[in-house]
Amino acid sequence: MKQKLILIVLFIFLHLRTFNEKVYKHTISNIKLIKTHLNINFDYLGVKYVYGGTSTKTGLDCSALIQQIYKDNKLNIPRTTKQQILIGKEIQLKQIKQGDLLFFTGRSIPTHINTNKVGHVAIYIGDNKIMHATSKGVIIDSIGNKHWIYYYKKRLITIKRINLYNS
Repeated sequence: MKQKLILIVLFIFLHLRTFNEKVYKHTISNIKLIKTHLNINFDYLGVKYVYGGTSTKTGLDCSALIQQIYKDNKLNIPRTTKQQILIGKEIQLKQIKQGDLLFFTGRSIPTHINTNKVGHVAIYIGDNKIMHATSKGVIIDSIGNKHWIYYYKKRLITIKRINLYNS
């Protein structure tokens, strides 16, 4: 009787361990799937631009918008463009994916690859579009249109991909 009870307990233990390992592996797989893309909150569209602003109610600047998007996805990134440009892996425009950050010089600054000269950041949302906070508020622009080619492309400093697994 004692041996039967031990065998039953052992069987249950081994069965539960296998079950838990399967559940764990499935959960980890789902976390990786979720973390491969950011959820972009399009409710930010139209929020007014305020230099240094960090509130969706009173206004955001470009880097606060990016920080908020990452925060919505439970990821912490620095607050300013000068800090944000220092993180992530540099990629080429042809490699761009949803969630990548595009850094630009300020409007009156000639292009320099120098973090002290960075003045603007946008996030790539897919389909050749970026979301960013401009003097018009939070808007979506197309990369590749005339405005992009004549205004933003020549101000582009770098594109960075943030590792979504280091939160």
